[in-house]
Amino acid sequence: MDRQKFYKQLTGSIRHGMAHAAKFLTFRILYNGIYCIHARKPVKENKVLFVEVREAAISNSFQLLFDRIREKKAYHVHAHYLRSGFVGRLEYIRRCTAMLKDLADAKYVFLNEGCNVIGSIPMRRETILTQTWHACGAFKKFGFSLLSAASCGAGVSSWFSRLSPAFLSMPANSSPADGNRHIIRNSAI
Repeated sequence: MDRQKFYKQLTGSIRHGMAHAAKFLTFRILYNGIYCIHARKPVKENKVLFVEVREAAISNSFQLLFDRIREKKAYHVHAHYLRSGFVGRLEYIRRCTAMLKDLADAKYVFLNEGCNVIGSIPMRRETILTQTWHACGAFKKFGFSLLSAASCGAGVSSWFSRLSPAFLSMPANSSPADGNRHIIRNSAI
């Protein structure tokens, strides 16, 4: 192997290692630490948090839910716009940090798609996390055919609880055309 090729491989390996270390420090140390420090406060029973991962405003998939909860006046509604992929790295970290501080004492959290930041923290048991869009692709694609008929009526089957313990409630449509809508383990809102 010639010298130039060797240095190119070496610098590529160093860059890859540094990127991996930065990701580990950000997700496992910084985000976890911020959340755990602020999670010492008691949960605010009337606090609702909406997290938009990419959008700069409440998206159409959230709009109806957002409006209805704000109309009730019994809830304090907060929204965070992370803008993943649209803002610089430091701005994204700043937005995630603000969101985690707010999330730490929220009772209800709504996501419209998967969020690696929230997936990297040890979510409190008192917090109810609902993912409205990509909650569970299998339920959206196949409906309730994955669960036995007996387990659909009374709650979540033990199979589902083991599969996805972080998600306590999720909407599942069998088909947008027929309008069949089911809520698995519905929350108080």
